[in-house]
Amino acid sequence: LNNFDDYLSGMVTMFQVLVVNDWHAIAEVYLHANRCSHPLVVYPFFIGANLFSVSVLLNVLTAFFVGAFVVTRLDSVTSERAQ
Repeated sequence: LNNFDDYLSGMVTMFQVLVVNDWHAIAEVYLHANRCSHPLVVYPFFIGANLFSVSVLLNVLTAFFVGAFVVTRLDSVTSERAQ
Protein backbone atom coordinates (compact mmCIF):
# COMPACT_ATOMS: atom_id res chain seq x y z
CA LEU A 1 0.00 0.00 0.00
CA ASN A 2 2.97 2.32 0.51
CA ASN A 3 3.77 3.02 -3.10
CA PHE A 4 3.23 5.54 -5.86
CA ASP A 5 1.89 3.08 -8.44
CA ASP A 6 -1.40 4.95 -8.72
CA TYR A 7 -2.82 8.21 -7.44
CA LEU A 8 -4.74 6.74 -4.49
CA SER A 9 -1.78 4.72 -3.22
CA GLY A 10 0.43 7.80 -3.50
CA MET A 11 -2.09 9.83 -1.50
CA VAL A 12 -2.17 7.17 1.22
CA THR A 13 1.63 7.12 1.33
CA MET A 14 1.85 10.90 1.58
CA PHE A 15 -0.86 10.93 4.26
CA GLN A 16 1.27 8.52 6.28
CA VAL A 17 4.21 10.88 5.87
CA LEU A 18 1.94 13.78 6.89
CA VAL A 19 0.96 12.15 10.17
CA VAL A 20 4.62 11.19 10.77
CA ASN A 21 3.80 7.50 10.68
CA ASP A 22 7.25 5.84 10.35
CA TRP A 23 8.32 7.94 7.38
CA HIS A 24 11.85 6.60 7.75
CA ALA A 25 10.58 3.03 7.35
CA ILE A 26 8.70 4.06 4.20
CA ALA A 27 11.87 5.73 2.89
CA GLU A 28 13.89 2.58 3.51
CA VAL A 29 11.44 0.59 1.39
CA TYR A 30 12.10 2.97 -1.50
CA LEU A 31 15.85 2.54 -1.05
CA HIS A 32 15.40 -1.12 -1.93
CA ALA A 33 13.14 -0.40 -4.91
CA ASN A 34 14.43 -0.61 -8.47
CA ARG A 35 13.61 2.93 -9.51
CA CYS A 36 14.89 6.12 -7.86
CA SER A 37 16.63 4.14 -5.17
CA HIS A 38 19.59 6.42 -4.53
CA PRO A 39 19.74 7.82 -0.96
CA LEU A 40 20.33 11.33 -2.34
CA VAL A 41 16.92 11.13 -4.01
CA VAL A 42 14.86 9.21 -1.45
CA TYR A 43 15.83 10.84 1.82
CA PRO A 44 15.62 14.49 0.68
CA PHE A 45 12.20 13.76 -0.86
CA PHE A 46 10.73 12.26 2.31
CA ILE A 47 12.43 14.75 4.64
CA GLY A 48 11.24 17.63 2.47
CA ALA A 49 7.73 16.21 2.28
CA ASN A 50 7.70 15.73 6.04
CA LEU A 51 8.95 19.25 6.76
CA PHE A 52 6.57 20.85 4.27
CA SER A 53 3.50 18.91 5.32
CA VAL A 54 4.03 19.17 9.06
CA SER A 55 5.47 22.69 9.21
CA VAL A 56 3.36 24.37 6.56
CA LEU A 57 0.20 22.43 5.77
CA LEU A 58 -0.76 21.52 9.32
CA ASN A 59 -0.15 25.10 10.49
CA VAL A 60 -2.30 26.50 7.69
CA LEU A 61 -5.04 23.99 8.46
CA THR A 62 -4.92 24.82 12.17
CA ALA A 63 -4.97 28.56 11.45
CA PHE A 64 -8.00 28.10 9.21
CA PHE A 65 -9.98 26.28 11.90
CA VAL A 66 -8.95 28.69 14.66
CA GLY A 67 -9.85 31.66 12.45
CA ALA A 68 -13.24 30.16 11.62
CA PHE A 69 -13.88 29.51 15.31
CA VAL A 70 -12.94 33.07 16.30
CA VAL A 71 -15.15 34.60 13.61
CA THR A 72 -18.09 32.39 14.60
CA ARG A 73 -17.59 33.20 18.28
CA LEU A 74 -17.36 36.94 17.60
CA ASP A 75 -20.52 36.81 15.49
CA SER A 76 -22.42 35.04 18.26
CA VAL A 77 -21.16 37.49 20.91
CA THR A 78 -22.10 40.55 18.84
CA SER A 79 -25.55 39.14 18.07
CA GLU A 80 -26.12 38.47 21.80
CA ARG A 81 -25.12 42.04 22.66
CA ALA A 82 -27.40 43.46 19.97
CA GLN A 83 -30.41 41.76 21.51
